[in-house]
Amino acid sequence: MKLFETVKEVTELCAVSGREHVAFDFLKEKFGGLFDEIKTTPTGSFAGIRRCGKKDAPLLLYDAHLDEIGFMVKKICDGGFLKVTSIGGIDTKVLSAAEVWIHGKERISGVFASTPPHLRDGSEKKKIELSDMVIDTGRSVEYLEENCPIGTVVSYKTTTERLCGNGIVGKSFDDKICMCTILEAFDMLKGESLNVDLCALFSGGEEIGYIGSATGGYMIDPDYAVAIDVTNSYVPESPKRKEDNRLGGGGVVSFSGTTSRPLTKKLIEVLEKEGIPHQIVGEPGRTGTNAHALQIVRAGVPTALISLPLKNMHTAAEIATLDDVDAVAKALAAFARSF
Repeated sequence: MKLFETVKEVTELCAVSGREHVAFDFLKEKFGGLFDEIKTTPTGSFAGIRRCGKKDAPLLLYDAHLDEIGFMVKKICDGGFLKVTSIGGIDTKVLSAAEVWIHGKERISGVFASTPPHLRDGSEKKKIELSDMVIDTGRSVEYLEENCPIGTVVSYKTTTERLCGNGIVGKSFDDKICMCTILEAFDMLKGESLNVDLCALFSGGEEIGYIGSATGGYMIDPDYAVAIDVTNSYVPESPKRKEDNRLGGGGVVSFSGTTSRPLTKKLIEVLEKEGIPHQIVGEPGRTGTNAHALQIVRAGVPTALISLPLKNMHTAAEIATLDDVDAVAKALAAFARSF
């Protein structure tokens, strides 16, 4: 599998929370050959299962969420403008002049706009809220009412590109880039004999409340699970706790109150034995990932968490490195072999 090409194709998909199903056909067509079974859920999750063929084999689940943050049309205004509401966590500081796709009957482009600073009076608040902004489409009201009715989804208009070295930049790396680590791991394991059945769960609805991991995990009923998500990497003036969490250092394995200590220790032992780059952090309570939802599925599932370092999370210019994608993929492949 050509890693950058896979990352580019997967991360450029639009799968805003609540609209994940539009990616199902692509995933089946492009990656269906990696799986023996494919299942989907009404709540927007895609699951591919590889059977090892051994009686009573345990099932190991790898989860990365398919959905991404975005917007939804809530009002059509005169002059070709749209008012939108957010889907998932949005920082309005990065929105001014951001280009977007409006996924109506026809996909059209637009640009976020607000009152320019030099036209604001002193009484206006400095921070611009999403309610202060509009998307400028240049279209007529009649066209927008027909093509982009209330409820239409909007996503960032961004392509995934290379940076210097093995750096990459694009949208929805949270969390589609982690889907790529799972797909790459399945590709690495092709033709190998395993002692576990292996499931790739690309869960929907993480950005709006861990919906897909809870329902998808219930459907799959795994014996063990590993959640793969992104984590904020070190940048200048970051909190001290982020100083050892850097791009290029490999996946970040978490100890926390809601992950399985024995399974986490087993994962670290495998990484150390195989010489796979990794970083280790301690986190209190919930980790803000699907690991929390997976570990309370049914009667409880021992769950570990490995995260991929990321800069500029929840923006249209998230930055990661292919070295970390490769390291996490190797970690997942080695962990499956270890059972």
